[in-house]
Amino acid sequence: MNSSFRHGFLIALFTYGFVLFLQIRLTTVPYTNIVLTKGYDSDAKVTSIDVGYHSRQLPPSNRHLATTIAENDRLAPKVGWLMSFPLSGGDYAIDVIHRITQKATGTNYGNILEEPTGIQVRNTHKSIPLFHERGNGPYLFVTHLAMPTTYIPVSTYCTGYCWDCFPGRYTDVTHDKFGASCTTSTMFTPSQLNNGMNGYGTTQEVRYTHDMVKKAAIMVRNPFDTIVERFLYSTRTYATEKEWLPRFEPNPRGFHNFCAEAEVKYEKEELLRYQPSVYQASRGVLCHGEFYKLIQWYNYAFETVAQMGLEPKIVYYEDLADKNTYETAVIDMLSFYELTPIVNPETVKPPLVAQGPLDFMNDLEKSNIIAFFGILANSKTSEIFARYFH
Repeated sequence: MNSSFRHGFLIALFTYGFVLFLQIRLTTVPYTNIVLTKGYDSDAKVTSIDVGYHSRQLPPSNRHLATTIAENDRLAPKVGWLMSFPLSGGDYAIDVIHRITQKATGTNYGNILEEPTGIQVRNTHKSIPLFHERGNGPYLFVTHLAMPTTYIPVSTYCTGYCWDCFPGRYTDVTHDKFGASCTTSTMFTPSQLNNGMNGYGTTQEVRYTHDMVKKAAIMVRNPFDTIVERFLYSTRTYATEKEWLPRFEPNPRGFHNFCAEAEVKYEKEELLRYQPSVYQASRGVLCHGEFYKLIQWYNYAFETVAQMGLEPKIVYYEDLADKNTYETAVIDMLSFYELTPIVNPETVKPPLVAQGPLDFMNDLEKSNIIAFFGILANSKTSEIFARYFH
């Protein structure tokens, strides 16, 4: 009996030691200078890892490299806004920053986190503030990339961009309301019963102070493309909820049907809320309500940044999208945030996500829209969009 017991004990001891050895070998990683990047490629099985300008492929990692830091820490970055009207290219600029610098970015929308695969999840993870002392945001947009030590780009859409909404929702936006919205954050606290499932928890609207923001860049895109892109996004997002199809199919005919219906549907309220000269100028302008929102957004964005004593950096989406200007535009944008390229921009360009052809307007319709810009746009807004009107 004793011999059998000793024999069994030795086998168990050997097995335990072997398993422990394997565990140590598989979980111990030597210190290196590599930094994980997020996987934007359609094949989510691998994530790019770069050492200097040389890259290789490893499985995606869920390591948390970006963590909250004290605001006065010598390694703490300053906040630099990336202000963008929705679908004007801000998301793509953030993709570029992640890919080329392999550094984290921030966001006003703490209920959204981008995972290493590039998939954005909503109302799942607890909002993580950039700084210990600033629980009201901004928040980390990714946690698998290291925090920069210079400036951290923080995404903000501010307000006044509602889609297919009654005019009062955007005409009632004042300069002060717009400025306040740029520092308004969404903080999400998951329920203890969340278990990784979306939607369970508490979402709270909070605000941080403007003095945190030390730089601001403003995304600009061809306004005709931006409005059509928003329409196409809606056809994909709201098709079932709003009985979108087949009335508003994703093509020029569907777009014109949408614009024509909006002109009739909102005419009475526009008459009440638009200034008389603006109302008259808007008649017959294709999708004038959507262009009103876009023009007003940029007017207020420039006014807000000026009031903060900042000189905005203009980042043109087309310069990032065009392979011939991409490298120069990337270096220029990163220099503004004092970020260093880790990956060579010549060899790495995040894929563009196209929702389809965007040339839905004829020359006469564009001419009318340009004239509408002349009525509503301030000098700064007119200046940045001039390149698209010649």
